[in-house]
Amino acid sequence: MNAQGDVGGNSDSSASAQTFRFRQNGLIWFGSPQGTNYSFTYGINDYDDVAVAAGPDRYPLYPYLGFPHGKGVIWRQLLAPKNEKLHGTAAAINDQEDAVGYYYDGKNNAHAVIWTRADSYKPRILSVPTGTVASYVYALDNSGDSAGQSESKTVTTAAVWEASGHRDALVPMKAGDSSAGSAVVRTSSQPVKILVGGTSGNAKVGSMAAAIWTLTPSAKPGISQSAKPLVIPSPAGHPWCVLNGINAAGIGAGECDSYTNSIATVAIGGVQHNLNSLIPAKSGWTLWSAKAINAKGEIAGIGSYKGQEAAFLLTPK
Repeated sequence: MNAQGDVGGNSDSSASAQTFRFRQNGLIWFGSPQGTNYSFTYGINDYDDVAVAAGPDRYPLYPYLGFPHGKGVIWRQLLAPKNEKLHGTAAAINDQEDAVGYYYDGKNNAHAVIWTRADSYKPRILSVPTGTVASYVYALDNSGDSAGQSESKTVTTAAVWEASGHRDALVPMKAGDSSAGSAVVRTSSQPVKILVGGTSGNAKVGSMAAAIWTLTPSAKPGISQSAKPLVIPSPAGHPWCVLNGINAAGIGAGECDSYTNSIATVAIGGVQHNLNSLIPAKSGWTLWSAKAINAKGEIAGIGSYKGQEAAFLLTPK
């Protein structure tokens, strides 16, 4: 979702998946890149450009950007190093039309990558710690900061790649636990901070909590380790939580899972709230997962309406 409340999404059937852009006055179909039948949307910027993964079938998928033009869309496939067309995902696009995501090499190892418009979308692999076997990036803000994770053979660690080239390891709450970053925003008020939303915990014992890391931006390239995150207690009966979006006010949007169901949540002031309790009773909606939140507090996600899976957009009163 972008700052105006426009939502990028896709409608999925057994035969195809098509990208769309939704706003309050209606829905516009973007379709899918030429030669593909499946297009899954992961990001949208304030110009309604979209970041997608698309392909002829559900697998493999390839990273693309879509740029609305007139009544159509100009699609651009993003390449891996050496101009290879390797499968992967374009996970986010910012207002500078830079994009981040990941691709899989010939051994099926994932590599976090950034493609910048200024460099004609030449891919640049993001730096990772020694011993990393896979890396992913899921979010990109308008300052050029991106968030994701690196994986060793024993642990997953959240990471932020700052616009300056500085890489921060986002440590979990407890030593030996795992962490992952899935949303990032740089504040505009002084002192400037980078806020990262994600998850921290121990999957082996069945508990991953929503988490927020707060960092001071670095002016030059380097490597550092963040302070421990603010871990947000999980609702009773739903021990698997993650923040999928965060705004500059520090309000996070995400989901919490039990072993049988999922609830969409919003995190305010270190407390998680079930979004289903904040909408009118008997609305027909069950909200499963909040995927994004913007500066106005609008929240987009997925759930079910009268028993049918559907996307939702919530507007605060």
